[in-house]
Amino acid sequence: MAAVSPLIPPPAPAATAPNRSCAVRRTLWLTVYVVIVLAPLAFVPLAAYTREEASFGTVLAAGLGFTGLTIMALQMIVPSRARPFTVPFGADLLLRFHRSIGQVAFFLVVGHIVVLMVDDASRLSLFVFPEAPLRAKAGAIATLSLGLLVSTSLWRKRFRLSYETWRLAHILLGVMVLTGSIIHVLKVDKYLAVAPIRYSVIGLAFLAVAAILALRITRPLRARRRASYQVTDVRREHGRATTLELKPLGRPVPFHPGDFAWIKLCDRPLSLTEHPFSFSSSAERVDRVTFTIKDSGDFTGSVAGLQAGTKVLVDGPHGSFNPADPDAPYLLIAGGIGITPAISTLRTFADRDDHREVVLLYLNRTWDDITFREELAELEDRLPNLRVVHVLSRPDESWKGPKGRISAELLDSVLPKRARRWNVFICASPQVTASALAALDGAGFPREHVHAEQFVSA
Repeated sequence: MAAVSPLIPPPAPAATAPNRSCAVRRTLWLTVYVVIVLAPLAFVPLAAYTREEASFGTVLAAGLGFTGLTIMALQMIVPSRARPFTVPFGADLLLRFHRSIGQVAFFLVVGHIVVLMVDDASRLSLFVFPEAPLRAKAGAIATLSLGLLVSTSLWRKRFRLSYETWRLAHILLGVMVLTGSIIHVLKVDKYLAVAPIRYSVIGLAFLAVAAILALRITRPLRARRRASYQVTDVRREHGRATTLELKPLGRPVPFHPGDFAWIKLCDRPLSLTEHPFSFSSSAERVDRVTFTIKDSGDFTGSVAGLQAGTKVLVDGPHGSFNPADPDAPYLLIAGGIGITPAISTLRTFADRDDHREVVLLYLNRTWDDITFREELAELEDRLPNLRVVHVLSRPDESWKGPKGRISAELLDSVLPKRARRWNVFICASPQVTASALAALDGAGFPREHVHAEQFVSA
């Protein structure tokens, strides 16, 4: 993110202030989120019992429904990339939260329906869709849309949906969920008689629509004016990766190693073809930034075909890495194309003549898959306290180095005992990240010193 503390800040005392500031803002926003989500559980019983016509089951079901609706509205706001949210949390963490909490909303809505049916079996007639009232039809459409939204997000690859197709479906289904839910609530109007409920529903609906328009229309159009870059070079790398070198067409935007940005073509600012990639260049060279992208299909497969002079939009930087001890050494763990934030860190150290102790554990399948293989060897010469350890999962018979995944035993063999207080940055697939975290726990690394990022996007 643009406003987090730098990876290598000046004096240590001043560098701790941004961390404290982010912690305060995280606590504040989490408190606000919890209060907003739980508010219906206080106001719905008030609305029901003032009318003296609702059973306990009806009140419970209404509370579950309104809580689910509140979460769904907030789902439109959380991933909006607004700086008040991304600065304290990081866009990557917000996206993972967005994915997880969507499942909670779905189960709340299902609970709403189940409790209503159990409370009064005559309500089963509402499932006769052609004869059902509008409130039931709208609720059914919203529930089915939410189920499709959650399932396609969890199992996109199983459904063989391209990223762009899934993203369009995600947006349309989200709009259907919110629209159906609002119509359902308006038709069950007895709860809207209570002013806090009425105004909260209207306010959340307005904010959700505004967040969608800001993310999908206002933000890319503004980026087209302020964050345009031009491709200056396209280089093939080991591991089926391609490096894009870009120069800013306006004022260069500073970033920190570990940050990432969403990239799309400048001539299609409203296109859904947009993907997040980590900066791979040195933070000292903002006049020529690079992104190194592995060919994984969809947009990534077309990167190698981009021509010099092509204009792209760079929405960023985003990121959430705040080192626990800015002056301490680093343990970098990378898997495959997860090397990009690590190489950015090492290039930045080299440009700043920062000779602190660094160990890079780099996991790949084979020797030929190692991206930046030659440069990593050169960086070991430029940075005398850097040690690069390659770990291969499918090496040939001549390989003498570590094999498999990160383990506590491997950590003990390549790190000094004092490394338990180092800063740790992990960027890899979910599977490699999970095994690395388990190994770090087993080796006695405190979690507050460990920052992990995974290959996820939304």
